[in-house]
Amino acid sequence: MIQDRTLATLVAIVITISGMLIYGRLSATVRRRLTSLVAFGSAPLMIYLGIFVNIKIITPAGVILVIMIAAWFVYFGLYNSRHFHLWLTWRVQWVFRGMFLFTVLMFFLSMVTSGFDVAYLAIVGALGSLLACVFLYLRWINRRANKSPEFAIEYITQQIKLNPHNVNNYFQRGYAYEQLGQFEMASADYETVAEMIADQKAKNAKFGTGDLEQTRFALHTNRGRLYTTMGDADVALSEFDDGFAVRDLMPWQEFLLFSNRAVAYIDKGDIESALHDIAESEIRLKNFRPKDQQSGTGTLAIQRSLAYYRQGDMEQALVQWRQAIAAIPENGDSEKLSETHIGPQWRLEAMLDLNERLKALA
Repeated sequence: MIQDRTLATLVAIVITISGMLIYGRLSATVRRRLTSLVAFGSAPLMIYLGIFVNIKIITPAGVILVIMIAAWFVYFGLYNSRHFHLWLTWRVQWVFRGMFLFTVLMFFLSMVTSGFDVAYLAIVGALGSLLACVFLYLRWINRRANKSPEFAIEYITQQIKLNPHNVNNYFQRGYAYEQLGQFEMASADYETVAEMIADQKAKNAKFGTGDLEQTRFALHTNRGRLYTTMGDADVALSEFDDGFAVRDLMPWQEFLLFSNRAVAYIDKGDIESALHDIAESEIRLKNFRPKDQQSGTGTLAIQRSLAYYRQGDMEQALVQWRQAIAAIPENGDSEKLSETHIGPQWRLEAMLDLNERLKALA
């Protein structure tokens, strides 16, 4: 019996890994549809396993477990729907995640109490440990890359040599070049992505769906931010407008477009349009997690402050700048601002001036 279960588990693991590799080769559109299909299709199977195999008798605990399993799969299946995201708040997300973790715990407990052998659980545990190690390694790489653009460029360049067709690598390296002020190198990476999009468009008659649409969004957002940083507001606005033309944008994507376009409008002196985009960004920020909301609130406060500063309304500029410092205390450190600032010089001068004015009022 133990050998049969062990063999079945090993076969299941091989099938799962093979499925993951095949899944990774599919387009984004097919992946979303397949995810929803698997999610909804798996719910009845999990219900069957939960009640009849592990729990064996219908008890209040079993009914709760089944409901939670079904709710999780419904959530997972709908997660890729834009309309679902419009009402999905961070609190709702964490409720579902808590339900999922509790469900997994109950499922393993039911496996133990219903007679599953130790070897089976050991294999499952070993696989989980392996996945955890991979996750922690990738998390470490990501954190180090975020702190060190030089490391990010070195690491991503090696990844590009291994897989020159992964557009995400070019986006990430381009952003790292931006952080170092190497705008020509960043522009070259984004141009590479544009060429890859053109090649795929020529090969794929169904352009406008799946991976290409998401790549288009990322390209226009990154290019728009780059041109804004370089001080070319008109070209940046054109890029952001192209980004809004991408279909089925998620709220977080719209937030990025609105908030970045607001900066271009401020640089251009179109304060009314800038304040409109900031307001639209704030609406979409409500669905973010508290930590992301705080960072986003600080970013929008900076933008409002610069908009009012550019408009000559110093009172409102100082009010917003206080909020920016409250959300992101580093904004009040003029020395750090001078070291880390990237973009038009007038913005840095405005922020330093606001800090001096706040000190004078203190």
